[in-house]
Order: sequence, then C-alpha cells, then structure tokens
Amino acid sequence: MVGRSLQPPIRVYASNSIVFFSNKLENLPEWISDCSFLKRLNVSHNKLQSLPQRIFCEAPKLKQLIADHNEIRELPPHISNSVVEEINLHHNLIESLPEDFLCSLNK
Repeated sequence: MVGRSLQPPIRVYASNSIVFFSNKLENLPEWISDCSFLKRLNVSHNKLQSLPQRIFCEAPKLKQLIADHNEIRELPPHISNSVVEEINLHHNLIESLPEDFLCSLNK
C-alpha cells in the first residue's frame, strides 16, 4: 500500500492462513515471513510486482501461495528450495521462470 504499512495483529504470527485479497498492495509486509505457522497466503488481486525471497526461506510451513492477478514480473531465484506445494500466479507479467524452477516439481 502506498504511504501505509500494514501492522500485524498479535495473533497473526500464530495464524496458518492470511488473506490480503484486493488490497492494492504493492509490497508484502516484512513480518509475513515471521509467521512460522503460515500454511496459506492469498495475496491475489493486488499490485505486487515481486515476491520477497524471504517468504520462501523463512516461512517453513508455507504450502499454498495464491498470488494471481498482480503485476509480478519475476520469481525469486531460489523459489525451488521452498516447501511450497501450490503456487497460483496466473494473470501476472511473468516472462520467464528461474532456471531450476521445474526441477523442483518432483520433490
């Protein structure tokens, strides 16, 4: 969001699902990666141009990422090292995938 930062409610760190559907977000808040119980993140229908590498490295239980209908142009280089099982990225501006992205599908 422009000019505002999203502050998490205290309980969000223990939440297993966070939904930021249609909030005009341009960036994800840094604290998202600190949610150690997070399994599902829905950030669809925003204005995100990228996804932070940190979310794939530091959210150890994240299994489902829904990020369709954004303006994402590229994926973080080490996304294939994450434990994410389902990623929805349709209706973005992605032109290429990280080199090892497809190799991780059979993990």
